[in-house]
Amino acid sequence: MLDLGRNLELRCISIDNLFLDPNNPRFLDFEEEIGTVPDQRIPEPGVQRRAFEKISRFDIRQLKDSIAEVGFLPMDRMVVRAIGNGNHAIVEGNRRLAAIKSLLEDHEAGRELPQELLEQLQAIEVWVLDAEAELAARDQLLLAGLRHISGVKSWGPYQRAIALRALTEQMNNDVTAAGKALGIGRTTARRLLQALKALENLREDEEYGDFAKPSMFSYFEEVMKSPSLRDDFLGWDRDTWEFTRVENLRLFYSWIFPEEGQEPKIARGAEVRDLAKVVADPGALDEFRKPGVSLAQALSMTEEMRQQDWERPLRKAVEALNAIPIGVLERFSQEQKELLERLISLAQRRLQIAFSLQERAD
Repeated sequence: MLDLGRNLELRCISIDNLFLDPNNPRFLDFEEEIGTVPDQRIPEPGVQRRAFEKISRFDIRQLKDSIAEVGFLPMDRMVVRAIGNGNHAIVEGNRRLAAIKSLLEDHEAGRELPQELLEQLQAIEVWVLDAEAELAARDQLLLAGLRHISGVKSWGPYQRAIALRALTEQMNNDVTAAGKALGIGRTTARRLLQALKALENLREDEEYGDFAKPSMFSYFEEVMKSPSLRDDFLGWDRDTWEFTRVENLRLFYSWIFPEEGQEPKIARGAEVRDLAKVVADPGALDEFRKPGVSLAQALSMTEEMRQQDWERPLRKAVEALNAIPIGVLERFSQEQKELLERLISLAQRRLQIAFSLQERAD
């Protein structure tokens, strides 16, 4: 059992010594690549300004309104870590700190806030994470992950995968233990880690590597959910964690990263689910390989969709029969009666064949 409380100490720290974390996992979805900001640079105005701009995209307005109305409640205490010179960076609570600092800036610009609230926000009780470097790194991930992987303002899958991998490394590569600590099942944990590795393999590709952005993570997560895509089509090697069917892999890359001026055949990660149905049907896959054939067109050619096609007109026929008014039935012509009789005869014949086939199967 992991005892996080052993390394937490309650202290009152000046707002001037509390700083947003520019390496917040939330920011991993942004396309810019600036690397990890070292601790000594975290308090710099430029670093804090950029971090505030990013965290503001996650809607701090409601938090500001709440704090202005009821104050900063003890249950909302932030978790911080020391970064030198009496300064502390946020481990958990970046949105709350941004809301507080924004409120204080509003006050300086003329917004009236109660004196009692202003005094409360000048020095805030926080939980300080105090531990040896290795334990502190692990506990940072746990504290942030427990709050955001299954908590009130969830991280996206890419951030979850990054946090999970870092924690796994901290816990002797025990995926099950790391996943359990973050409230993630073993199957989901392995899928997240595999998708992250597949995205990083893409980053090393000479032709398509520049397209390896965090926003593409969902494509590979969907691939890992589908055995027909992951194993049969792309040939995932469970030892090396690489795709071995190179020709098919490059086809997949070309479908999600088309040549300039063309639309991608697979425009969103969720569409990979339909691709799994297409690659499982040789005829539909052959069509999809052709230029100009869309995913929707290829999907309509699969055996599964062809089997479903007959149901739609049949359901419409049932709806049409239900919609015939009684008055019309009284004036039915001989031709219309014969049409209904033919429909009854065909339906009975199909039912007889169905029953016969099912009896043979039994």
